[in-house]
Amino acid sequence: MNLELTPLGWATISALLLCSVYVCAFGLERWIAVNTWGFVRSLPDLPADPVQAKNLLSDKRAQIYRILELGLEFPGTDRKALEEKLLTALDRSRIELEMGLDHVGTVAVITPFIGLFGTVIGIMHTFASLKKSGNAGLDVVSGGISEALVTTAAGLIVAILAVLVFNGLKAAIGQRTRLAEVLLSQWAQSRPDGP
Repeated sequence: MNLELTPLGWATISALLLCSVYVCAFGLERWIAVNTWGFVRSLPDLPADPVQAKNLLSDKRAQIYRILELGLEFPGTDRKALEEKLLTALDRSRIELEMGLDHVGTVAVITPFIGLFGTVIGIMHTFASLKKSGNAGLDVVSGGISEALVTTAAGLIVAILAVLVFNGLKAAIGQRTRLAEVLLSQWAQSRPDGP
């Protein structure tokens, strides 16, 4: 099989290749960020002294510990205000993790259409070959049909990859955020009330 792509066919495949590279690079970078952010199932018992508590937390990597350090800076705050500060900091961290995720969703939506554009180009190539040769043999139509099928398949593959990355990251971020929210709320409610 000899795949001969038209210049527009190459442009279509190139656009899909760029989309797939972007999705893979973004997905890998964000997956590393999400895993660095950490998954904590429970919080350690912290000493009452804020300096000792900060020292204990400074060795921990997960983002929830950075948020807890913020909570230790407000020892005289009432429980409700402390919880609000912690949850606001958590929400800010979640927003940072989700930044750019909408672009992956956009790639998931548009790549099937880019593939469909390649399909149209391939079919047009087929009709042009038919007109030029005057006969409808397999050797005449196979180039355009194969171009159409390759671009369609490439568009679907990139779209599926983007959906998997989008849903996987969204679920991982959501799971970590919900658990962190519960842990931070419990921690704030267990603190002694301020004056």
